[in-house]
Amino acid sequence: MKDTLQAVVVLGYIVTLVGGQAGCDYRQNLQPGRSYDVFSPGFPNSYRGAHNCRWTAVAPTGMVPHIHCSNMNLPTSRNCVNDQLLISVDGRANFAGAAVFCGNTPFTNEARGRTLVVGFRTPRTSLGGRFLCSITSRPCQCGQRRSTRIVGGTEAAVHEFPMMAGLVDTRTRIVTCGATIISHTHAVTAAHCTRTLPANRAGLLVGEHDLSTGIETSHTRLLTVARYIVHGGFVNNPSRNDIALVQPSTNIIFSPGVAPVCLPFDQSTNTFLGALVVATGWGTLDFGGPTSNRLMRVTLNVVANSICTSRLNNPNILPSHLCTFTPGRDTCQQDSGGPLMWNNPRNNRLYLAGIASFGIECGTHPSANTRLTSFLTWIQQNTPGIDYCR
Repeated sequence: MKDTLQAVVVLGYIVTLVGGQAGCDYRQNLQPGRSYDVFSPGFPNSYRGAHNCRWTAVAPTGMVPHIHCSNMNLPTSRNCVNDQLLISVDGRANFAGAAVFCGNTPFTNEARGRTLVVGFRTPRTSLGGRFLCSITSRPCQCGQRRSTRIVGGTEAAVHEFPMMAGLVDTRTRIVTCGATIISHTHAVTAAHCTRTLPANRAGLLVGEHDLSTGIETSHTRLLTVARYIVHGGFVNNPSRNDIALVQPSTNIIFSPGVAPVCLPFDQSTNTFLGALVVATGWGTLDFGGPTSNRLMRVTLNVVANSICTSRLNNPNILPSHLCTFTPGRDTCQQDSGGPLMWNNPRNNRLYLAGIASFGIECGTHPSANTRLTSFLTWIQQNTPGIDYCR
């Protein structure tokens, strides 16, 4: 079903689009299964002269806008400085960092969150042209796995967990901790992992499977780290608020081998008690043993926090901890910071339930992990402008 993107005049439009035309600012809440056309003024005839227009498309919860521009006929200029079609996949109304298009080549793009903003700008001297694009909404692509040693674990399939990342010491080239991709701009890890690896010496490894070879995948990238955002209430001992964000110097480019996990916004009241979670990492296969070159996975049981309190003899287990225990199976040394993921049976997607934090030995005692639902507000406050899949 086709619709024309409906117009809603946005207050402040004249301020935002200096020199723009009144009545050329459009906004549409997208509906699943519908396609919305965006086109140049006067289409299918050619436009003439100066134009300054903006279209804002907002997808439903759990979906993202997808745009396909099939009919492109804009005058070509160097760096498209004259007639230009702008696409902000970050949903920025001022088009900061937007992709700019001109010429005759069709293209496709997808928003990184629920909002996509399209701009059209031409000078008074424009000789004219035309374009036609269609916008649809598609399901968010978080939490997807390609197929269905951590202690007691088995090797993961290549890119089975595209959200898996690692913190790398760029001097030694050693993976020191795990991390999890949550957006194009951030990964999340344990705060204690940042204590011994400063950001200026850290790299964020994405799209990797086998650390010993570079031929099993073409999706591997090592990104320099711009900064850590460590929780202001982090305490190492006794452990609490053990969470930090990792911001690479360049955006994380998604691919079949690199993609974000889902964050459990709709599971805020879920304790996950009795649920199974999957942990992944390149950590040691046994306590004090060698690390694994290949990404390993293990399924663990979520148990009551009281079990961690008693079995770890630790009175400092908090509601913001997530306790796991399966005899003979566990995360181990250097798996810290890595994900504990819960498969949502409603949509078969992986949600980040916890971050590996601390324990005693490996596989013989419960492990205490950072409970993600306790820190969703903190994540949102420290990643402004990011629309997460819900």
